[in-house]
Amino acid sequence: MTRIVVICNMGVLIVAGLLSACSSTPDELESFEAATETYEKAIRWREFRIARKYHKELGEYNNVTREKLKQIRVTRYSVIQSVMEPDLKKATQVVDIRYYNDLYARERDITVNQIWVYDDKRKHWQLTTPFPEFE
Repeated sequence: MTRIVVICNMGVLIVAGLLSACSSTPDELESFEAATETYEKAIRWREFRIARKYHKELGEYNNVTREKLKQIRVTRYSVIQSVMEPDLKKATQVVDIRYYNDLYARERDITVNQIWVYDDKRKHWQLTTPFPEFE
């Protein structure tokens, strides 16, 4: 009976060791989490210049002028779905953004389908989808 307990305890230790070895995350996954979190905070706190830097094509803000952006207050940013490709080089997210426009005194919702790609040369994630179209 004592022998079985020792074997079971060793089995638990081996399983625990294997689980902890598997729990290490690749750099791409960690940097994806950091990038999406920073992007979300930038959108939530009206730091649109910071958010725009995550977009691969910097261009303008998608027909939304800087003056219009001054009227926007994001009240909710919720990731509905997030899917990472097996190679950890591309991810898609569906994001629900609720915002208030001071000009119209209305709260609106938009759903944004984001496509993130990992830039191996620069070692960071970028959005290939346009900046959200706040109306």
